[in-house]
Formats: sequence, structure tokens, C-alpha cells
Amino acid sequence: MMKTKQLLYKVLLGIGSGLLFAALTLAGYFWLPARVRYTITERYRFTAPGEGAHVALGVLLPTSGPYQTVGDALVTWEGAHTRVTTGTLTLLQLTGDVQGDAEAIVRFAVTLPVGRAVWDGPVADFQRAPQPDVESNAKDVMAQATEFAPGDAYAVYDFVAGYLKWPTGARMNVAPSALDALHTRVGGCNEFANLAVALYRANGIPAQTITGLAFLPALPFTSKTREWLHPAGAHAWVEVYADGQWRMADPSWASRIPLHRLYWGRNDGQHLAYGEAAQESVVAEQMRDWALTHGDLLTWMTAPSRFVATASHPETQVVPVVTVQRGWDGRFFNILALWTLSVLGICLIGKRFQRREA
Repeated sequence: MMKTKQLLYKVLLGIGSGLLFAALTLAGYFWLPARVRYTITERYRFTAPGEGAHVALGVLLPTSGPYQTVGDALVTWEGAHTRVTTGTLTLLQLTGDVQGDAEAIVRFAVTLPVGRAVWDGPVADFQRAPQPDVESNAKDVMAQATEFAPGDAYAVYDFVAGYLKWPTGARMNVAPSALDALHTRVGGCNEFANLAVALYRANGIPAQTITGLAFLPALPFTSKTREWLHPAGAHAWVEVYADGQWRMADPSWASRIPLHRLYWGRNDGQHLAYGEAAQESVVAEQMRDWALTHGDLLTWMTAPSRFVATASHPETQVVPVVTVQRGWDGRFFNILALWTLSVLGICLIGKRFQRREA
């Protein structure tokens, strides 16, 4: 009888410990406050023909905001460069003459919090009005908005997170229209964000679509490098003015988990905002127009990398290479601390059980 009780105890202890460690891992990674640091290095490698070429490079960079801290960019380039800050974006303008090979390096540090992302701030008129792909004045959007209580921001977010489904096949040249998403019930992160913003504005709630980068999970002090593509993915989410404060919300990522509140008013340490979608598009076009005054277009990317390159000689080539190095990640420290405390607790419980059995 004694051996049976001990065996049962060990089985229950093993199951309970496994469930406990799983719960603590999720809590430490997603819920407890922490900070995650990244260093992003963008390299632009130019190759000019024998006679050389005059090149221009424009690079868009994010700036610090309510749920992120972005350090000043360190620029390594033999030519000239200037910085222009517009709203939430910094535009680097690099020019110079290239003979053979040359490389421009832009490096900046980012710190992202894990936890509450709620802040005070003013409301602009455009955050209440229709925009291209945010058809808050469309009849069907307005009709859907009446299904929510006035000012109930979470209900709109929760509806969109459960309403849209991610596409299963390739989608080419599809406009991220909120109205189309409402009709088709299919969309990527841009459609999730635009539909939420359209419904918010139709309900009288200020909101805006934010575009940026989403960093994939990785171990601390590791790095990933990609040529032409960015190690982080392009992403879009929402900022909404609810209960007298702004808050961050990501309905597309929330759609993949049962607990939608995990992405309501919180950053997960993986979202880096560049800015409001329409304003970023305007700045990107201004960057392109500036670069075209220096030569012919070599390439222009607006997501996930954000740059434009031109040259006076059409045979000039440019290759972008981006490295993301993850530094300190407080989420792993949280997990380790929770595990240590739980092991100590399990050992104490085990010793008490053994004394009682003795």
C-alpha cells in the first residue's frame, strides 16, 4: 500500500510539475514585464562600372515612441549624408561617387518592452476620418460598427481578431481594403489592422494603422543575416484611443491564440513601429523623389526593408544585407527565475511529504 501511494505521488508530482513549468514558461515569456534589445545593421553594397557612378541612397529608420526606444543611427559611408526627421521617421540621405565597390553601413539599437503599452497623447483629425483602404464611411462598415456599443474599443478589436481568417494561398497585388476584408472575411495583418481602424472610426473612436517590423522568437545573443530580405518580417497593427488613452493592439496576432487580451494594450517585445501607414507611404515617396534627382532608379523597397537607391550609371548594382542581433532578452531571465523558484517549492513539498510518510 505504501509503495502504491508513493508511486501515485510521483506520477501526480510529475504531471503537476510539467504543467506548472509550461505555465511558468508562458507567463515568463509573454506576461511578466521585461525588455528585449536588438541591434540592426543594414549594409548597402554598391558596385559601379569602370568609369564609376554617382549614387544616392535613402534609408527610412524608426524613432523612439511610447513603446520603443531607438538609438541614434551610426552611419559609415565615405560620401556625404544628412538626416531629416519627419514625424515618427528618420530619413537618411546618402550621396557619393563610387569607383568599383563601396559599402554604406547603417547601424542602430532598439529596446522593446514586454508589458503594458498604454500612453497619453493628442488626437488628430485624420484619426477619425476615412482614408484609402480604411473606408470608415462605407455603408457596410458603418452598419457593422453599430453592432458595438459606442466607445467599446475592446469589442471591436475582439470581433476583428475572431472574424477574419488568414489567406491560405499566395496573394499578389491585393489592396488591404477594410471593406473587402469585411466582405471576404480573409486578410493578412494589413487587412486586420485596416478593418479594425475603419470600424473604430465608424464607431467614433480615434485609431490608426501602424506599420513596422515583427521580430521572430530567437535565443538571446544570437543573430540572423539575410540578403535582400529582412530577418524581421513586415507587419501592421493598430493604435486606438480608448478610455482617454492610446493603446497598442494587434488583432492579427491575437487571431491565432484563444486569449485575445494578450495583444490588447501590450507589446510583446517583438513589435517595432515605423509609423502610421499613410504617413509612412508619403515619406517613402518623398524619399524616392529625392533619390531620383541624383540618377536612375536601381531599387526601391517599402517593406520590410525601407530604402531607395539610384545611380548616374544604369549598370550600377546595389545589394542590401540586413543583420538583426538579439541582445539581452529579459523574458528568458523571467523564465529562469520562475523555474528556480518552482524547483525550490517542489523540493520543499517533497521533503514535507517524506517526513509525513516517515
